[in-house]
Amino acid sequence: MLRLPKSTPHFHLAACFCLLNLCGQSATPTVNSNIADRERAGLEVARKARALMTPQENSNVTGVLTIRDREGKETTVPASSQVLAGGKNWQITYEAKLGASSEKLTIRHAPDRPNEYLCASHDSICRVGFLAR
Repeated sequence: MLRLPKSTPHFHLAACFCLLNLCGQSATPTVNSNIADRERAGLEVARKARALMTPQENSNVTGVLTIRDREGKETTVPASSQVLAGGKNWQITYEAKLGASSEKLTIRHAPDRPNEYLCASHDSICRVGFLAR
């Protein structure tokens, strides 16, 4: 089982929404029934959350994933993640290794463009590209 410390991105997301509420800003904006207004309000909440979630320092998390198949056989997979803070631009890399094989996913974040996703395995590299926010 992978045990994550409180410095993981999931904790940061929860902390961001708590901080928004403590500062008197609502994470759930009040809008009329106009779809365009709802989309605009949703984009604004997402922008604020992303701004608060930008990491201030580098960090590493390591652990072991335990995977149990239908027959009850367990496989353990060493896993890690690394955050490289770089001001407004930053990236996080997730890596899992099983024997001689490894899989890696890197996500590059920037405030002025969609996230960029890069994946690599022990024998190939691919660029998934940009996914719209």
